[in-house]
Amino acid sequence: MKLTLKIENFDYLPDGGPLEFSVGARGCEVGRDSTMDWTLPDPNRHISSRHFEIVFRDQNYYLNDLSINGTFVYGQSMRVSSPLLLAHNERLQVGQYIIRVLIEAAAQGGQHGGPVPLAAPSASDPWSLPPGPSPMPAAMPSRPSAPLAGQFGDSFIQTPPPVQSASPFAPPLPLPPAAEPFVLQTPPPAAPPVPSAPPVRASAGAGLSLLDAICKGAGLPAGSLASADIAVLGEEIGRCLRIATEELMALLGARAAAKQFVKSASRTMIGGTNNSPLKFKPNATEALTAMFLQRNDSFLSSTASFQQGFDDIKRHQTAVYA
Repeated sequence: MKLTLKIENFDYLPDGGPLEFSVGARGCEVGRDSTMDWTLPDPNRHISSRHFEIVFRDQNYYLNDLSINGTFVYGQSMRVSSPLLLAHNERLQVGQYIIRVLIEAAAQGGQHGGPVPLAAPSASDPWSLPPGPSPMPAAMPSRPSAPLAGQFGDSFIQTPPPVQSASPFAPPLPLPPAAEPFVLQTPPPAAPPVPSAPPVRASAGAGLSLLDAICKGAGLPAGSLASADIAVLGEEIGRCLRIATEELMALLGARAAAKQFVKSASRTMIGGTNNSPLKFKPNATEALTAMFLQRNDSFLSSTASFQQGFDDIKRHQTAVYA
């Protein structure tokens, strides 16, 4: 067994410590104090000196929260209840750090690997003794057929004739199926073009309403995009949204790194609600998912997230040149 705790939302720690920590089939302690197995520096002292401990029991890892401010499952507003059974790929929120939990079940993998080696011929032969007798009777009738051929006088020359007697049954059978596939190939080319046309017409009404909604949100006159190709325009808007998300997240990350470099006391901390996915999600895909697909009270809406992000960048630039 192996447990790895990995920080996802920072590229480096202020004290130069490791961004991840691994432990085998045993427990460990994590906190702000330098005597911990894994130290999480926190100048604001939101993280406790001994924040939580990991206990290894019954081939599982359990987390006991020992902190004052709490340890959270990422995205949840309530602190964890101890003991918390850790799951693979789960995320934890400890102060300003987002920590991913990675569990490698090495011991279990060896046990489950037992049935897999059966594919090897050397290992499977001794255990295949029960099915062995079934092929034996199949071989037994072939042996009496050989002495029968020997009684006719010609040792192995007369044995192929009975094989030829069975072969004529095989050739006539493949002939009809060989001709059928040629007939079956003709209908497929005519079928695909027919269903392709209706879906385009059916989506025209929904597409126009979507274009009107885009015009309204962008502040364009109604019907401005009526003549646009819905598929092409939709893909282009999606690309622009992806680029804007990635670049704004990069700018906000650079802003956070600059504040850490100058040891600024003003740092963004995650709370129970109104968190920006652009600041606390590890990549653009998860940020877009939180803003548009899986909305909840823990994160701001897409509009509020982008507005807050650009406002923060403007304030940062103003402070730099002030």
